[in-house]
Amino acid sequence: MKSKSKFDGKRKYEVEENLTSITDIIGKRNLLVCGGCSEGSVAHAAKFQPRKTDVYILTAPKTGTTWLQQICHQLRTGGHMEFEDVYQVSPWAELAWDLGMDLEAEHVANPRVFKTHQRLSAINTGAKYIVTMRDPEKTVISWFKFLQEKGHSAVKTHSSPSEIVFDKNVFAENMLFGASIWEYYLEFWKCRNLPNVLIVVFEDLQKSIRSQLPRIAEFMGVECTSDLLDKVETLSTASCMMAHEEKFDETWTFAQLQKVGRAAPEDVAGFTPASRVTKGHTEPLNTKAKKFLNEINIAGKSDILDAKENGKALGGCGNENAHGDWPGTKEDAGAWPDTAEEAGAPGTEGNK
Repeated sequence: MKSKSKFDGKRKYEVEENLTSITDIIGKRNLLVCGGCSEGSVAHAAKFQPRKTDVYILTAPKTGTTWLQQICHQLRTGGHMEFEDVYQVSPWAELAWDLGMDLEAEHVANPRVFKTHQRLSAINTGAKYIVTMRDPEKTVISWFKFLQEKGHSAVKTHSSPSEIVFDKNVFAENMLFGASIWEYYLEFWKCRNLPNVLIVVFEDLQKSIRSQLPRIAEFMGVECTSDLLDKVETLSTASCMMAHEEKFDETWTFAQLQKVGRAAPEDVAGFTPASRVTKGHTEPLNTKAKKFLNEINIAGKSDILDAKENGKALGGCGNENAHGDWPGTKEDAGAWPDTAEEAGAPGTEGNK
């Protein structure tokens, strides 16, 4: 059934019964026990029924998760920094029970905002979903650095990001949360035109946070003003977030997991405080790793193009201008472009 959008002066994003759903397009998986979240905590998250207005920030690791948590929280509050840990105001859904948090609880402002690294096909249905896409090379470099700072066992046998590119359990086939980067992206792409899915390109945020804020706010159902945009832009800069690093490095999370005592000690160790806000990582991939990653990129983008060519990707939901188009041929699907606009990547057309 072809989807239709409803308009009342401006686009509405509420999930309607007559719209094709995420499950219709990419099927339904179970939540995966992963990421240091206990089986009990994941089970509690699986039972949670979100509201239509709730927002999940659903991402592959190191593609802008914490940044978007800050952006979304500041948009809905107009500038609120009175929290110890971003998870207190934007809970990691599958970790909430381990932290002694109630997913049903009200947040400091509406809409409620949650974080997850689960696949889009696995997450609880019925809410809104902000998903991200980032250059895979930049992602794997950032991912290695993050895991290294955490002392994660997954990288103890690797000395550089060039090595984990080949590791099937850390990046090539699974980023520790049940999907490779392109499996995340393919699901996002297939659902790109649903009114309750918004793709944000990491490189677009880097280029201009300000240009992305209105579309994120509209998707969330938050009214934008110039004063609000000014405030959110300032509070979401890397320099501001680094000045408040303790709010984003899981210091509180680490202590709270120990206090509540529901998570296994080895899982708690995975939340050893480490910076989630950085100025970027400069160590490039070596030639061999770049070649292998480029092959992964070509295969991943080809899957997306196959979905488009076979009519599996949904169209006609009024999102076309917001989500642009992917490179037109498989020959164009090699390395990530210098900018998201050059790729016609989802989320760029609406910025022009």
